[in-house]
Amino acid sequence: MDLIAGKAVPSVFANKIVLLGYVAIGVNDVEDKHFTPMNEKYTGRALPDMNGVFIHANIISMVQDHDYIHRMPAWLMWSIAFLLCWLHMSLFIKDYLDNHIWFHLLAKIAQIISNHFYTQT
Repeated sequence: MDLIAGKAVPSVFANKIVLLGYVAIGVNDVEDKHFTPMNEKYTGRALPDMNGVFIHANIISMVQDHDYIHRMPAWLMWSIAFLLCWLHMSLFIKDYLDNHIWFHLLAKIAQIISNHFYTQT
């Protein structure tokens, strides 16, 4: 209100980036809200989780801090995938021969856990 009345001190805004935008108050208010990778629910009926002005603020902050998203090289991704596949096969081959009943359950649990760690990094 001080800005509209003309009482604001100009030095407060010197060398600053000011963003004006709509910020939703309620969780179910989806006006100018967008899905981001930080959404807790990946699939299904998820609600958008971030306002557009916050997305722009994060982008500006990343550019100012030179903190960009770095993509993993394809050769490294395929090497890690091959290593994880080989590790799962070598760890569970003996278990498959000895305890065939529990093998499938343990293998799926290991795949889910390693997939979670692989996709979260």
